[in-house]
Amino acid sequence: MVDVPKEGFDPFSAPVPGQSLTDEPGKWPWEQPPKYTDLKETLDVTMDRLFKPKFLERVITMLRAGIPVEGIARTIVFAGFAEGQYSVDIATMITKPVFEAVLTIGLISEVENMQITVDTENQKKETKFFTDMAHLEVVRELADEAVKDLKDAPKAEKQTGIMARPEEVEEIEE
Repeated sequence: MVDVPKEGFDPFSAPVPGQSLTDEPGKWPWEQPPKYTDLKETLDVTMDRLFKPKFLERVITMLRAGIPVEGIARTIVFAGFAEGQYSVDIATMITKPVFEAVLTIGLISEVENMQITVDTENQKKETKFFTDMAHLEVVRELADEAVKDLKDAPKAEKQTGIMARPEEVEEIEE
């Protein structure tokens, strides 16, 4: 059992359950009507902010520091929601385009060892996948492998048995 320190700890100093429900309504920005309700307009405004030179420098610096693309994108989207710019529905819909924009910024600025997701277990595989897809190298490699596999494919052996298709016999003219 965990021992709770006796000094400096007051178990009754915590908020009462349901206390947040007694606050004055409309106190927080996300409790107000959102500034943007149209998906396209919201995405345009968000991208305009993201691609301003000062913001670009910050994003590139964070990527070079090892902060994952996913973390940066989610922070940008959550900040817009918390400021009351858009609803949670719009925030969910713009998450992927913001992620792709941050990834593009990292690729164009040639950030080395860019982390894609917060999950580090599959980080190297995912980083290589997204980078290759961005440069379309994977598509070229897959096409080359497919052509090679077709050329190296073994000839089909003749099927025998009751369910095998009958062989076509050439007619011999006499």
